[in-house]
Amino acid sequence: MMPDALIKFGVMNALLDLAGKLETYGKLSINIQGIGMNYRFESGIEIAIYRIIQELLKNVIKHANASEVLVHLAQHDNQLNIIVEDDGSGIEKDRKKEDGMGLKNVESRVRYLNGKIEYESVDKSGTIVTIDIPV
Repeated sequence: MMPDALIKFGVMNALLDLAGKLETYGKLSINIQGIGMNYRFESGIEIAIYRIIQELLKNVIKHANASEVLVHLAQHDNQLNIIVEDDGSGIEKDRKKEDGMGLKNVESRVRYLNGKIEYESVDKSGTIVTIDIPV
């Protein structure tokens, strides 16, 4: 189901709306920041970006036991940089190798956008996911 805010107002407003809804269900503080996000992307790109971040947030809620998460989007020239950083338990090396369907979906969407994804995680010290997408 497509969020109305995404269709009407774009990815940044849709993410802010999503963060507000997710915060009401638990103890997770979600901070969404955007730099250079002054215009709309093509619909398919916005949908993919939204779904990527939605899945990453879902994984933080489900697995990380985090209290805070920062989602930072920065658009520079022809590049979109997305960073999702949490203060949770981190991704165990063995678990990363198993990659659940959620992470596979994220990686598939990143590839669809011709992007690159990197994970930086230290056990019990949180996770940083960095995504670079040409736009």
